[in-house]
Amino acid sequence: MLSCIGYAVGFGAFWRFPYLCMRNGGGAFLIPYFLCLIFCGMPLFFLEMVIGQFSGLGAIGVWNVCPLFKGVGWAMLVMSGLVTIYSNMILGWVLYFLGLSFTSSLPWATCNQTWNTPLCVEWNGMDPNVTATFRNTSATFSNVSAPQARHGVTPAEEFWHNSVLKISGGIERFGEFRWPLVCCLFAAWVVVFLCLFKGIKWSGKV
Repeated sequence: MLSCIGYAVGFGAFWRFPYLCMRNGGGAFLIPYFLCLIFCGMPLFFLEMVIGQFSGLGAIGVWNVCPLFKGVGWAMLVMSGLVTIYSNMILGWVLYFLGLSFTSSLPWATCNQTWNTPLCVEWNGMDPNVTATFRNTSATFSNVSAPQARHGVTPAEEFWHNSVLKISGGIERFGEFRWPLVCCLFAAWVVVFLCLFKGIKWSGKV
């Protein structure tokens, strides 16, 4: 059951779905979504489960029933490998943020860190008249100049870009190794290994 849920529900369900829903008509988007889910998604998912359960074979061996489509099995294998690589990178980021969330003051909460720029801005509430604190500056929202308001960056965004990823100035600059992220990525792969080292059948019992 856990293996099936893991295949059916991915990161995109939590990240992209609300964005896609808002961009494509809000609640109206749910009508074609559920129609496709009921008439396409669920039958195909059921078909895949039934064929896998009946044959007891992997993504490549199952196509012995129709060797013409064996390339589909290889494509599935390659896609699973690529998804595993980027999913583990995301898991590494999750572990990194999880570790930092146990600190007394969150590093992405304020604009007083070394990686913050003058464009960093803290919104201290939802009311447009409350104080917005820029780095080394404090001004009410109504007094913030148009360029500042347009280009203001939250401390969380600057923490992500300037501290966690340390994005370089261009693709021609490789930047540096982020050793904390390397360690978190290694820990993520260790978790995957511990889930799978006794075989895929064992992981379904966890």
